[in-house]
Amino acid sequence: MNRIDEIVKDCMEIAESDYVGLWDVVSIIRDDLGLHDNELREKSLEVVRGLLERGLYPGDYLKTGFRFWEDMSIGRVLARIDREWKALGQDPDLAHTICWFDRRPSPRG
Repeated sequence: MNRIDEIVKDCMEIAESDYVGLWDVVSIIRDDLGLHDNELREKSLEVVRGLLERGLYPGDYLKTGFRFWEDMSIGRVLARIDREWKALGQDPDLAHTICWFDRRPSPRG
C-alpha cells in the first residue's frame, strides 16, 4: 500500500466518527510527505478522489449543520476543489476550508 492509499484509509477511519475537512487532508500530506504548492494540491486531490470512491461526499459545514454539495461526479468535485483552491490563493486551512467530507445519511424507512 502506498502512502496516498494509507492517508485515504486513515481519513476513512476518521469519517467513522467525525467530518473530514479538506484542510485535514492538506495538513497530513504537507506534514507526512513534505509537499508544497502544485505537488501538495495534486496529491491532496488524489486523496480526495480516493475518499469519493470509497463513499464520502463533499459539503459545507455550516452553523445549521452539514449541507452536501449538489450531486456531482467525481471529476466535477475535483475540478471545483481545484478551482476554488487556486482562487483562494493559499492552501486550505480551518478558516478557509473549501469543503468537508461525510457519509450520506442512510434513508430511513
